[in-house]
Amino acid sequence: MRTLSVGEITFNATRYQAVMMGIQERSIKPLEAMMMAMVTKDVDTSTALTEEDRHLIERKATLRRKAFADNTWAGYKSDLLSFIRYAGTDLPFPVTSTLIENYLITKSEELAPSTLRHHVAALSFVHRFLDAEDPTAGPVIQQILSGIRKERLDEGWEQKRAPALTADQVKQVIMAIEDDMRGLRDRTLFLVGLVCAFRQNELSKLQIEDLTKVDGEGYSYKVKRSKTDQEGTKNRYKVIPYGKGKMCPVKAIDELLDEMGEDTGPLFRGISRSGNFMLSKNTDGSDSRKGMSHTAVNAVIRKRINLAGIITETDPDKHKAKLKAYSFHTLRSTFITILRAGDVADSKIMKQTHHTNINIIEMYDRPEMHFKGNPASDLMAALIE
Repeated sequence: MRTLSVGEITFNATRYQAVMMGIQERSIKPLEAMMMAMVTKDVDTSTALTEEDRHLIERKATLRRKAFADNTWAGYKSDLLSFIRYAGTDLPFPVTSTLIENYLITKSEELAPSTLRHHVAALSFVHRFLDAEDPTAGPVIQQILSGIRKERLDEGWEQKRAPALTADQVKQVIMAIEDDMRGLRDRTLFLVGLVCAFRQNELSKLQIEDLTKVDGEGYSYKVKRSKTDQEGTKNRYKVIPYGKGKMCPVKAIDELLDEMGEDTGPLFRGISRSGNFMLSKNTDGSDSRKGMSHTAVNAVIRKRINLAGIITETDPDKHKAKLKAYSFHTLRSTFITILRAGDVADSKIMKQTHHTNINIIEMYDRPEMHFKGNPASDLMAALIE
């Protein structure tokens, strides 16, 4: 038995890259090639591969690929590209801890501390995935990351978070949306994304057939897999209750389903310039409704916030920068922020957000929220008396 190099893989290599990385066959990149070589590393190449060999290799690639969420895989792949460019070689793995330390020091002023931490996590992942020793496991790299963060904080750096909307601003956005097909789609997306406090990948995976109408209550949605439940074992649900008028997500879903005339496939789909839902082709050549991409969803959120006049900045460059800060995560942030400001218990909020760490919920606090219930106010009241 010996390890295959990328050059030794001759059996339909493009397909294995596509299976392993979920990419189009024409997109052959060094990182994907390295990953594909990894899944075949125990193959004996002294004899010709049989069809059974090929099937087993392909199944191994598929199963290891499915162990991680699509967004997790795509995120790690993206995070690794910066390091690969720095290393100056197509296939730098495995690497030494010294190279990673030098990378962090070199990029410490260019990239945000949170971004560098993501890159280290990706490097740890790829080495564990390759069954190689994890060069990030020692204390030095973690100390460097901590030092970079503290240094940047001293310089005034703040971690960027998607800004939340107030309840009045949410109403302002919804009321500004027109009543045509695109407007109906966008209003439904905004309301459902808000009330479900979805993560981006959860919204993208929202299928019509996973929605259950509950008489007098609204819709119930079973989350098959999520960031905190990769294998779908926790039997988690999100609820979509009735609202009033244009603010009702249930009515919006019903109207959208009536327009689509379908009961399967993604709820949120692209719309062509002519106003029709976009089609894509399945592998067998049949038509398949196409769900919206992460980029398209973010564009909808920014467009609707912009048209509603939420951003009052008149300088074009500053206006553009403020608008760019908004994303689909704004809806999740808005859900948590409005409810915490209304003294809704964190445990109750977490039933819908599916957070597993209460400390994460507290990160959504805004400065004005800390005045409520603060003993300093009680002290001032006592001194006034």
